[in-house]
Amino acid sequence: MEKVKQAVNSEASDWNQLASLGEQIRNEDSFSAQRDRIVSMTSSLLAGNVVVWLNENSFRLPDWEEGRVFPPQPPLAGMKLAIKEGRLVTQSGKGKKSALRNAQDSASHQAFATIPLIDHGITLGAIQVTRPKRSSFSLEELNLLQGIGQITAV
Repeated sequence: MEKVKQAVNSEASDWNQLASLGEQIRNEDSFSAQRDRIVSMTSSLLAGNVVVWLNENSFRLPDWEEGRVFPPQPPLAGMKLAIKEGRLVTQSGKGKKSALRNAQDSASHQAFATIPLIDHGITLGAIQVTRPKRSSFSLEELNLLQGIGQITAV
C-alpha cells in the first residue's frame, strides 16, 4: 500500500511541475532559452536524451533580423513522422531495424517517443526523447510527454 501511495504522490508531483511549464516558457526571451526550458522540464520528468525542434517560421515576423536557432526542418526522422501523422509516435527499440533511417534515431537498439507541437492546425515544433538501450516508454511516461507537448504548443 505504501508503494502505491508513493507512486500516486510521484505522479501528482510530475503533473504539478508540468503545470508551471507554460508560464516558464512565456517568461523566456529567446528561442534558445525556451528550448532549454523545455529540455530541462522534459529531462526532469523522462529519462533519455531530449531534442526539441521549433518551427521558427511560425513565430518570425518578416523583419526579424536575429539569426536562426533551429534548422528549417526537423532534424530527426521520428520528429518528421510525428509531424506528418500529427500524433505521438514511438519506437520500442526492440526487434527488427526501424524503417526510420537517421544517424540519431534509427538504430534498432534505440527507443524513442516523439510528440508534435501543434496548435490550431499549425505545426510549432516537436519534442523527441531517445533512449540508447532497449527500453520502452511506460503509459505514464507517454502521458507526461503528451502533456508537455500540449502545454508547450499553447
